[in-house]
Amino acid sequence: MGFLRSIKFHFDPKKTKLIFRYLLLEFWFQEYIWSVDTNGYLQSHTNLVSEAHKVDLEVFVSEYANEKLSSYNYSHDPLAEYLQFVDNGDFSVDGVLSDFPITASEAIASREYPGCTDLSYKQAILDGVDVLDCSVQVSKDGTPFCLSSIDLLESSTVGQTSFNHLVRSIPEIQSDPGLFTFNLSWADIKGLTPDGNNPLDEDPAITITAPDLVEIVPSKFTS
Repeated sequence: MGFLRSIKFHFDPKKTKLIFRYLLLEFWFQEYIWSVDTNGYLQSHTNLVSEAHKVDLEVFVSEYANEKLSSYNYSHDPLAEYLQFVDNGDFSVDGVLSDFPITASEAIASREYPGCTDLSYKQAILDGVDVLDCSVQVSKDGTPFCLSSIDLLESSTVGQTSFNHLVRSIPEIQSDPGLFTFNLSWADIKGLTPDGNNPLDEDPAITITAPDLVEIVPSKFTS
């Protein structure tokens, strides 16, 4: 605070913007604006944006990324998530900072379901996409399957299972510890819950093998 007071008389807000960033440890900045319950659904919004605007502060929201599911209300649709913050009838943030990708399996195809799953590919086909992509990973017993990352911690709830003792550090692959696809058999991987599955869905999405994907897609994608 001493530093901020020292520059008060030298700072011209008409020419230069002073930016403050929340450094979070346990939850995302979005939750300061829209709270989310334990089931992953939106609750009432806070007054953070309106209070900030009263004192001429601008609010920009970050943490928009496909691998981070913030609420099931958005149905994995980036546009719906943006609009919740800029066109909700009560307030509008001043801008967003996004890391959403534009690939078929990660953004378009997974609008309703977790990416690289049976239901996300089927939804993509119904939506009329021109391209389907499958990031192929290999299980311990040599089964090729579709998954966005070799690290199962990034795309499933494996960290909450009895397999979490297999987490290890392999610097040649990534800097952070992970639980890698080649540590589990396909039967074990298939039994995992994809991260982002709606717990209230009666027909949850599942991870599929590469040959299974070829079977469900129209011929135009495989010719």
